[in-house]
Amino acid sequence: MRKIGLLSDTHGYWDDKYLKYFADCDEIWHAGDIGSDELAARLASIHPLRAVYGNIDGQNLRLEYPKIAHFQVEQVRVMMTHIGGYPGRYNPEIRKELFDTRPQLFIAGHSHILKVAFDPTLSCLYMNPGAAGKSGFHLKRTLLRFVIDGDKIKDLEVIESLILFLLFRHFLFAITETFCKENRVLQIRKLTFKVNREDSFSQVFLNLLNGP
Repeated sequence: MRKIGLLSDTHGYWDDKYLKYFADCDEIWHAGDIGSDELAARLASIHPLRAVYGNIDGQNLRLEYPKIAHFQVEQVRVMMTHIGGYPGRYNPEIRKELFDTRPQLFIAGHSHILKVAFDPTLSCLYMNPGAAGKSGFHLKRTLLRFVIDGDKIKDLEVIESLILFLLFRHFLFAITETFCKENRVLQIRKLTFKVNREDSFSQVFLNLLNGP
């Protein structure tokens, strides 16, 4: 079992709370537009870092990290790139590779918009953690945490504007993704829990949970 911290589009912005939110993770993944060598090094000092470079990243980061990363964590095949598009509108530059390799988890950044969705055409879960930095048009800073346990992706958590959203017993919905061993199709279930937080859900969080 591996706990993953996922962020994107930091644009060189470091927040000391990353230390807190990634403390119990096993790995940190960054979906590009890292923004500085120093920020990448600081993230890598917390836990092992997997990253791809984004369109604003300089030569050093492009030499250190790939444009497209393929890797496997436990029994889940992962593809990660910065400008990937989203289900139904994938970036033409990576679309063929995506459909040829058919990962079980596809991660992109660039849009600064938090989105988690299941793509039935690929039997693949799509994640975009939004933007953890301050540069851009977004109003909220977001990142994700989740667990890979064998062939399962589960216990998704959203941190929005550095307010922790625990998808456990305290929230209206939780998403559990289970890979069916018989047909290797990813299924998404919604579980109902009580709401227990100070302010109301944001629309982006509701959009994430409304899903397919």
